[in-house]
Parts: sequence; C-alpha cells; structure tokens
Amino acid sequence: MGLAFIFASLVCLYLNKCLAKKKDIFHKVPIINQLALKIKLITNIIFFVSFTLSVLVYYTCGYIRPPIYFGLIALAFFSLFIELFLISTDGFQSNYYIFKTLIISISFRAERFFSFPIIPGNDTQFHLNLVTQIINLHHIPSPEINPTKYIYSPLWHTYVSISEILFEITPSKVLFLSVGIAFVIILSLFVFLIVRNLFNSQAGLIAVIFVNIADMIFVRGVTAIYTSSLVHCFFILILYFLISNKNRTLFQILIVFLIIETILTHQLSTFCVFLIMWVIFASKHIYTTLILNNTAQINYNKLKSLQIKILPLFISTIILIYYWANIGGEWDKSSFFGKMIVRLEKTISRMIQDYFSSSAYSSTVYENMFGNYDVLSNVLYNLGYNFLLSLAIIGIVICCYKQNRSLSRWAFISAAIVLFCVIYPGTFLGLGQIFIPHRFISFLEILLVIFAAYAAQLLYYCTDTISTKRCIYYAFIFIMIFLLITTPFINRNDPIYCVDREQRTGIYLSELAPIAWANNNSPIETLTVDPYISSRTLSTVEAYDLSTVKIHYFSPQPNHELESSIIIIRKYFEENSNHIVITGTFGKSVITNYSDTLYFVKIQFNNIYSSGSTHIYS
Repeated sequence: MGLAFIFASLVCLYLNKCLAKKKDIFHKVPIINQLALKIKLITNIIFFVSFTLSVLVYYTCGYIRPPIYFGLIALAFFSLFIELFLISTDGFQSNYYIFKTLIISISFRAERFFSFPIIPGNDTQFHLNLVTQIINLHHIPSPEINPTKYIYSPLWHTYVSISEILFEITPSKVLFLSVGIAFVIILSLFVFLIVRNLFNSQAGLIAVIFVNIADMIFVRGVTAIYTSSLVHCFFILILYFLISNKNRTLFQILIVFLIIETILTHQLSTFCVFLIMWVIFASKHIYTTLILNNTAQINYNKLKSLQIKILPLFISTIILIYYWANIGGEWDKSSFFGKMIVRLEKTISRMIQDYFSSSAYSSTVYENMFGNYDVLSNVLYNLGYNFLLSLAIIGIVICCYKQNRSLSRWAFISAAIVLFCVIYPGTFLGLGQIFIPHRFISFLEILLVIFAAYAAQLLYYCTDTISTKRCIYYAFIFIMIFLLITTPFINRNDPIYCVDREQRTGIYLSELAPIAWANNNSPIETLTVDPYISSRTLSTVEAYDLSTVKIHYFSPQPNHELESSIIIIRKYFEENSNHIVITGTFGKSVITNYSDTLYFVKIQFNNIYSSGSTHIYS
C-alpha cells in the first residue's frame, strides 16, 4: 500500500513539470496517418489472435489454466489499450472498441466461472439455497422456513428465480447469463458515460478496460456473484444520474427508486451506498462554502451538475432505518438495526478498553498478513491493485489543482477518500468487528477506476511517441493488466505466484464421483471430508444429486467420530494437508495441519474405493 503512495508522489512531480510545459495536453486528438492505421491493424490482429488462442488453450487444458493463457488475455487487453489512442472516440469506432472489450472480458469471466462443475463462491452457494426455496414454494419463504435476514431483502433472489423459471436452464448458466453478463455490461457502459462526463471520451474508454480487469470488481462479477453484484449495478446508475445534466427531474425520481431497490437487495452493500451518498452530499456543501468562497468567479452551471438533494436522501435514510428496524419483527435489540447498534456499542467499548489498558496491544491483522509469508509474496499478492491505486491517486491529485476542479470531481474524490479510510484505517481501529470492510473494496475500485483512467491518459500524452518513457509507460500498463487478472485470490485454482497462500477450492468431476458413489452405496449416512468440501458446494453440483449428502469435517487430530463415518480423502488434500483460510480486509490467514489425521486413517481403516484422484476408507 505504501508503495502506491510513494510511486504516485514521484509521478505527480513528473506530471507537474509536464503539464507546465504542455498547456494543450487535454485537447490532444489521435493523429490518423498511415503509421497509425498500420498500428491499428496490428493491434486488431493481436487482439483477435490472442483471444482465439486463449479460448483454444482453455479448452485443451481442462480445469487448470496455464500461465500462457493469462499472458494471452493480458496481451488482448493491452492491444486494446494501445488501440484506443489511435481511434476516434465517438461513433462507431468507440462502440466497436467497447464491444471488443466486453467480449474478451466476458470470455475470461466465463472461463473462470465454468472451469469446475461447481458454482464458485461460498456466499453465492448460500444465496442459491434461498433461490431454490423460492422456486419450490412459488413465493418468498416465511421466517419459520428460512430464518435468515435475506428473506427481507429478496430482490436478487427473486430475479434469479424468475430467470431460472423462464429460461429453463441450469442454475450456473442462469446465474452467469442473468447476473454475471449484465453486471459486466452495465458497469462498463456507465463507467464510460461517467468518465466521459467528468473528463473526456478517451479517458472513458480507458476506464472501460480498467473496470473489466479490476480484481475485486471481478470477484463481485464472477467468483462471488450474489446480492451485492446487483447493488453494484444500482450504484453505478446512481452515480451517473447524479452528474447527468439531462432529464434531471426523471433522474431524481430514478435515484430514489434505485436506493429503495438497494435496500431490498443487500444490507451491507446498501450501507456502503448510503455512506457514499451522504459523503457526496456533504462534499457538495464543503465545496460551495469553503473552496468556492476563495474563488473570484463562481461557475454556477458547474454547481448544478451534481444533482443530490437533502429531501430525497433524508427520506431514503428514514425508510432504510425503519425497514432495518423491522427486520426481526420487533423494535428492540433482536431486530437487524438493533443488533448493529449493539455491535457498535460493544466494539467501541472494547476499543476504549484496549487503548487505555496497561497491557500490551494485541497483534493486528497487519502483523498476521506480513508475518506468515516472505517479502516477495507480500509484495506480489496485491501488486496489481496497488498499481491501480497509484494511478487513481495521481488522477485525484491532478483533479485537486485549481484549474481542474469541479463539483462532480470533488464529490467523487471525497467519496473515494472516505471509503478508503473506512476500509483500511477503519479496520485497524476495529470497524471489522461491526461489519466487513473488505466488502467495500469493489465499490472503492469503481471510484478508483474513474481517476486512474484520467491519470493513464495524462501520462500517455506526457511521454513522447518514440521514447524510453513511452516504453516504460507501456510496460507499466501491461504489467498492471497482467497482475490484476492473475491476482491470486481470484485465481485460487490456478495461481501463478503466491502459491503458498492459496489452495484449490474447485472440485474435479472425478473427485465428486466417489462422493456420489459413497452416498448411494454406503449404509452409513455421514461422510467425512476435507474442509474444502461443504454442503453448500455440493448442493450446486449439476452432474450428480449431492444436495442431501450429510458431511462431517476432518479434525486436525484423530478422534472417535471417524469410526462412525465413511472417510473420503482426495489426493489433492493428501498433497496439501495444510488447510489455509484467508479472511478479512488484509488477508488474515489461519493455517491448520491435517497430516496426523490422514496418517491415522491410512493405517487404521480399510481402503474400500480407489481412483486416480480419491480414496474412500471405512
């Protein structure tokens, strides 16, 4: 994280000198000549060849995608990045460019989503249970049937249920087609419109690339497609409606409607959206009272460009609190809102006790993250995100210059800074005990992409066409693209680096077949499995009916419970008996070793089933 700020500071010093010399940098247009046309042709050839080869590599390599696959995807995105400076940013060329970005992005996401015969994402698997209940009952289940709080925010579940009934295809295909693809298209189109409104069309096209490779946005659209994914779509629409100068009355109504939709979709994501909305509202008044008071001439047209008013925001907040207070049925500590207040109270009390106690401070998640792994692993793990963050910091700093200020830019900068403080310093102070701050990173990345795109455009025009600086710039962009699409926590099944902190969560079909065999042929109902297999995961398998399988997890030490179950040991788990669980905003890891239990099973139990990937003991 510190590297991002240091790098951004150095680049800002360089940009200051460049901007002082090149006053017309914001008005440059691509030069269309014979050389540019040849480069465009080459970039298009590279794109389609890389795209085609990546698909062929994927289909010939089975479950695990090799490094060459990621290199081809990165090359395809990089060719698009080079091309955007050579095309007209309006009309057909712009639309065709966005189309190419979407097809490589959707292909990359589909190849991750459908790699294994299970639906990825523990949260996704949990929410699909409610979807199944809605389909079977033909209505949202009552609290007696489903006691979770999500029956009070069922919009996503209802949408997926209706899609599955209408299309009559498998849940995995419904999920990807109805949510995954819609997520990519909506975010890409509206981030382009937002950045075009704030800066220009060319920066908007850069933002389209960045939003499709950002790692946590990828998580929300592929490896964890659930209720929050829909809230992201509402969020990007709200941001666009806030800064649009057209149809203001209609957009105000739509903003209120979308806010209500977020309330009915996901509680935590709704809190994040409301936090950003209130920050934007406050930033508008700070801008008008503090910043513009020192300005001789005020452009009131720019002030009108941000359409956020206190009345609809206040009414929406009252609706939110009232609705949350009724989740649970009573206006007391048992309601969802009441529980949040109690957690806040306990967290503040615990923080005060910790800071004023005479005992030594407890170790932080920062120490846990950096203590378990070597320096190279710690640097590489989030390096792509840090590159994106550094570009965003550069863009934010440039937008704070007097000649580049505007109300809309200031509002988005304020939202990004507050969200950053909640996620990082906030977690360090203890906010992680109240909610899950790292779930906000994808919202932060949407804001970061906006300013990172602007910074990338400025840096391009501050380097000469044929120079060492331009080569360094291109190398930086390519490395950032490669690191973002190969981020270990979004490619746990096939990481290229940081393999010491990730393990395969996907399950082969050959590993599922023994589970189905044991479930159908064993008189013992309970199956003992490794901790990477869960009932939720098995419930999403479409090749076998494993929804009724009763499972029990290995204990780190042998115990008597093993005697009353069928024991399933995957070859992969034998070779990777250290179970790694990474949680929290900063990657807090818990490592549990199961080698003693595996050794005990092999010498004390009979092997009744063997295959290339799995053994069954009894």
